[in-house]
Amino acid sequence: MSSQKNGPARAQTGSSGLYCPALRLECAAGLPVGQAVAQCSVLQEREGSQAGFAFEDAGDSSNTRSIRFRRVHVLLKREGWKLGKNQMYRIYCEERLQLRSKLPKRRKMVVTRLAKAKPTAPNEAWSMDFVADQLSNGARFRALTIVDVFTKESLAIEVGQRLRGEHVVEVLNRLAAQRRTPKYLFVDNGSEFSGRLLDLWAYHHGTRIDFSRPGKPTDNCHVETFNGSFRDECLNLHWFETLEDAKASIETWRREYNESRPHSTLKELTPAEYACQVGISGPDLCL
Repeated sequence: MSSQKNGPARAQTGSSGLYCPALRLECAAGLPVGQAVAQCSVLQEREGSQAGFAFEDAGDSSNTRSIRFRRVHVLLKREGWKLGKNQMYRIYCEERLQLRSKLPKRRKMVVTRLAKAKPTAPNEAWSMDFVADQLSNGARFRALTIVDVFTKESLAIEVGQRLRGEHVVEVLNRLAAQRRTPKYLFVDNGSEFSGRLLDLWAYHHGTRIDFSRPGKPTDNCHVETFNGSFRDECLNLHWFETLEDAKASIETWRREYNESRPHSTLKELTPAEYACQVGISGPDLCL
């Protein structure tokens, strides 16, 4: 076995010579090479050739490519790995897990914008938007996403083929029964949000609707950021055969997002952990 400092370590299990990335993590964490080889061999013999792949502990293998370096580092620290950021980043790059951003760079705007209301507590401001996708047979469906701006929690993802203003009000009533109505709703200028039904609901509950400027989706950046993660980590990785299949898979991802996925703006806490720290609880939180 090679003991080069910068070369990848390889564990020989029998005559197969399987490559074990977990061995490199163990060596980087300070374990002796012999002990690391023995431990990696036991893992491979017990669970197969892919059992030692430590990065899969951060999520399913289908979602591994969507997990970025900082989140992998946080999740591995939770599992007890003692690795520095530089060691983690080197192994992350050598395993070719880094993602390339193909979005073009844009110049910053110099026009000052009016300050939006900044919530200081949970349930003060919710942000809503729609996401479109299709089933395996080509049938289109939509998903209404609602996010708490303060805790970054995904409050609901309503899936349907024809979602209108009455469906938006129905979801808001369901959430209001579980929590309390927000002071602000951040939405775009779609007909589902600018119609009379939502306006009447907001009037009766004392909620102010804050519309985005036409052609400015960044005015509603909170839910736009969430929708990007929702599409990259859920919609793009699943092939839905029926609408019920889509609802079940999306609800599973929503719970995982709230309870397992660390958020950088919450000091690497999950939305559920952060919500518990600030003293609120809900049907999906503090379990």
